[in-house]
Amino acid sequence: MGYAGGDHQDPTYRDIGDQTECFQVEFDPAVISYAELVDMVIAENGPPDGQYANLVLAHDSEQLAIAQERAQALAEERGKPATARIGLLKRFWPAEDYHQKYYLRGDRTLVGQLQAMYGDDEIALRESTLAMRLNGYASGGG
Repeated sequence: MGYAGGDHQDPTYRDIGDQTECFQVEFDPAVISYAELVDMVIAENGPPDGQYANLVLAHDSEQLAIAQERAQALAEERGKPATARIGLLKRFWPAEDYHQKYYLRGDRTLVGQLQAMYGDDEIALRESTLAMRLNGYASGGG
């Protein structure tokens, strides 16, 4: 969880500026393509601007071209433009620790077990695949 898509420096939840709340996705292209991930995001009709905008930020010009092509294809299919904002990632700012693994933090048993593994290392918790999956289960998403 973090902030990106704008120019405001050092954004926080209370001072987000022109940034958008978002998350970065690490993926294995042998399992799912970038185009498939983009399709999932742009299929949602979220707001185009603001803190909760529907946003796709590419890491390079190749990803940017794919995202733009997928948005155009969706627009032609639906007969109206996709609402997702698409651009190049300038910088990703991790959100405050209390925003990381939000649902997981509500489960004292699971958090206790993870603290036994990671101690006070919030970066390790934030980057942990195990914690990410447990957060999904704690949210009801599996």
